Amino acid sequence: MRILTHNAYWFQGCPSRWGRERAAEAPKVVQALTDLYRSASPDVVCLQEVPGAALARDMSQALSLPEWVHAAGGLRPPYGGAILCGRGACLRDCTRGDGRPPHDRVHLRAGVACTGDRLEVAAIHLPSNRFAESPEAGDAARVTELAWVLAESPRPTVIVGDLNCLPGSPPYRVLEKAGYVDAAAAAGAPDAAARRVDYTWLDADLAGRLVRFAVLDDGPFRRQDAAGNAWRLSDHPPLVVEVQ
Repeated sequence: MRILTHNAYWFQGCPSRWGRERAAEAPKVVQALTDLYRSASPDVVCLQEVPGAALARDMSQALSLPEWVHAAGGLRPPYGGAILCGRGACLRDCTRGDGRPPHDRVHLRAGVACTGDRLEVAAIHLPSNRFAESPEAGDAARVTELAWVLAESPRPTVIVGDLNCLPGSPPYRVLEKAGYVDAAAAAGAPDAAARRVDYTWLDADLAGRLVRFAVLDDGPFRRQDAAGNAWRLSDHPPLVVEVQ
C-alpha cells in the first residue's frame, strides 16, 4: 500500500506561475504534478490546498483512482483538501464535526483495505501561524485540532498531511504520546530531524510494516523557466510512504 501526501499550494507553482499567490490552479502545474504523482504509483493520494472539487475529480480520473472526496476548508474555505483512492474505499469529510467547531482547514478520512487489514487514513491540514496571534497560540490551535482527529472514530491508523509544526514541537509530541511513529524518522530519512511541516504518522503496530519512505523533492519536481529562473511545482514536496 502506497500513500502519497502533498500540500500542492493550490497547484500554482512556487514562485507562483500567476506572478503572485493565488488560490487557483495553473494548468501546466496541474499536469506536471499529475505526472509526478503517477510516477509514484500510489494507491491513496491525500492533497492539501486543492482549489475545488472539479480539480479533485479530474485528477482522480487521470490517476485511475476513481473514489474521491473533496472538502473546502472549514473556517478558511480556500484551504480545501482531497483524498483520491481505488475502488472500495470508504471516504468521509470530518472537517465539520457534530458538537464542536469546524476545523480551520480540512480533516478527511479514507478506510482502505491493505494486506487483509483495513487502514483508517486521516488526511489533515492543521492551522498555521500565519493567522495566529503568536507561535504559542498556533501550537495551541494545532493541539486542539489533533485532539479532534484522535477522537474521531475509528482511531486513525495513518495520519498524513501538513501539520504546520516542527519535529519536537507540542503537536509533534502529542502524536508521539498517542502511540504514533513519524515515518520519516523510522525510515532514517536524512532530513528527519530537520525543519519540516509535512508528515506521515503510523500507528505503532503498523510502523513495523513500513517498507519505504520518500520525499519527491528533486528531478521533475524542480523546474526552470525560459529565462533560466528556477521554480518548483509547490512550496512543499510530496511524501510517499509504503507499508505492507
